[in-house]
Amino acid sequence: MSVVTNVAGSTAVKQGGKLFNIPRELRDEIYRYLVQGIFLAGGQVESKSSHVEGEEYYSEVVAPPRLNLGVLQVSKAISEEAMVVLYSESIFRIHLLFMKDKANLLPPQKAVARMENIELNVGLAMRIGDWNYGPSTGSSSGFKKNMKQIWKATLDRINLTDTTHNTLRIRFRHWTFNIEQELPQWMYRRLKALTRFRTVIVELSPELQDRIIDGARCTGTNKSEGTLEDLESKIQAVKNYLESTWGPAVVGHLHDPGHLYYARTLKFHPQRHLPAILKGRAEVLRAEAHRLEFEADRAEVGVRATERL
Repeated sequence: MSVVTNVAGSTAVKQGGKLFNIPRELRDEIYRYLVQGIFLAGGQVESKSSHVEGEEYYSEVVAPPRLNLGVLQVSKAISEEAMVVLYSESIFRIHLLFMKDKANLLPPQKAVARMENIELNVGLAMRIGDWNYGPSTGSSSGFKKNMKQIWKATLDRINLTDTTHNTLRIRFRHWTFNIEQELPQWMYRRLKALTRFRTVIVELSPELQDRIIDGARCTGTNKSEGTLEDLESKIQAVKNYLESTWGPAVVGHLHDPGHLYYARTLKFHPQRHLPAILKGRAEVLRAEAHRLEFEADRAEVGVRATERL
């Protein structure tokens, strides 16, 4: 799919050099090869990231290795075209691991407004005190309060924009046995505000566990009968809660070729459902207006009756 922008005129062509002698569709293919990929955009990252202030924001490249963002520094005209491909066709990943010794980094608001495809990876470990999770001092309630603050700040950063985005994927990755505890209602309740996406995919997986396959130790999701029953119960609860705002969901599942990873998924289309929501709100407001008008008329009749007395 070709991305079109308004880069025209002799000045732009001059800045673009010989590259602008070929059709825009071919230039887009070149940009796509150089800048399209998966980027670590923020969250509680485990490795050092580089930041470029202002609109030209991108941090650690996750994949693929062929990426070369140097094209963004060639000229203004080329940068403008390549940035459109970068932000519209790449995936921007935000890691939220809720680790006590990691800073919570978020991309600038201007950058978020241009990101078409955002992936939010949420690592949950509610067994307070395990590994790097949990509070270094104080009670678990303090850690949960911090989790809520990080979660709110992240969703606010994604939501505070007037633009409509393409896709949001929310992946809940778990390290505990109790899915009900590790995905508390306050966490998915805040998701209702994220209506500025054409597609939202919620992915919920069971806990990870060590396995022995062909004599080799590997890590995969727990697919015991009880765990899968808990997973199904939770995915249905999330579905029922979010459908009132995001519209009907398609329930699916994911697994890798080796069947080590398994997850249940929900696919929503908030923007498609938004007109129905607005229509419903308009009907409620009309009904409330009629009620207030009726009460005002009754009050006026009462005043006139009192005046006659």
